[in-house]
Amino acid sequence: MRLKENELLQSFISCLVCDIYEQTKKIKGVVMSKKSEYKKARLVKAQRSSRGVPVFVRIKTQRKVMSSPKRRHWRSGKLGFKNEE
Repeated sequence: MRLKENELLQSFISCLVCDIYEQTKKIKGVVMSKKSEYKKARLVKAQRSSRGVPVFVRIKTQRKVMSSPKRRHWRSGKLGFKNEE
């Protein structure tokens, strides 16, 4: 009897997790599906270029180079799309 309750509980929890995952997947899909391929590519490129200086560069320059001049904050430095605020 106890074993069946555990199995039922586990299956119930796994169903809940699957539902939550599917809902978040749908939400993310809706947001990105409204963006064009051009805009997605620019967002990805901006995300990749907006990262810190690698550790080996800091070590090689004896910590004279600590920050990247291209570093951009998501809220203050905008990319210049038409309908951005």
